[in-house]
Amino acid sequence: MINTNTSAKNSSLLKVDRAYEDLKRLIITMELEPGSHIDERELMAKFDIGRTPLREAVLRLVHERLVVHTPRRGAWVSPLSVTDLKQMTECRATLEAPIARLATERVTQHDIDTLCGILDEGQAAIDADKNVDLVNLDFQLHLYIAQCSGNDYLASFLEQVNSAMLRYWHLSSRNSDTLPTWRNNHSELVHAIISGDPDRAEEQARRHVFNLKELLRGLLL
Repeated sequence: MINTNTSAKNSSLLKVDRAYEDLKRLIITMELEPGSHIDERELMAKFDIGRTPLREAVLRLVHERLVVHTPRRGAWVSPLSVTDLKQMTECRATLEAPIARLATERVTQHDIDTLCGILDEGQAAIDADKNVDLVNLDFQLHLYIAQCSGNDYLASFLEQVNSAMLRYWHLSSRNSDTLPTWRNNHSELVHAIISGDPDRAEEQARRHVFNLKELLRGLLL
């Protein structure tokens, strides 16, 4: 016999999960702009869900600092912040540099082929003017380099930090100067890794992180 209570609970959780993923995507890709009000009625119609699962999804995003909620005032998308950018950049530099060094020492031929393949996909996204795809590939490239390091803890920490950075990456992809240089900037890091030069890989990783910070800082101010 099917437990109807369990079935209803599972269905409710699925609705919350779907609302969470849909709303998070709109925020990260900046279809919902930073600082914009979260209109419950509009989103309920857009996602074809009720108020309760939507509000539970919003609460999840509050915990991830993507949404701000104030009693009686409602919820809105968290603004982008120079202070947050500075702190996330410090975290990235602390992680990305040693990750690049370890990846240089442990990269395999399969890893090299995969990294070069991601670079090619990135170029194809640039040629097709697919900014969202390019940001996703950027995220994949850095995560794969972390996986090449052979250190699951470093990879997990970096995934968490870079996930928080995704809105900033989408902001940078709107800048006309970013797309043409994407492949060159990432190629320098990848080639340093596959050439077996840990010092250069570490320096390229650090430079890459801080160059992005300066670009974003200029866009935020």
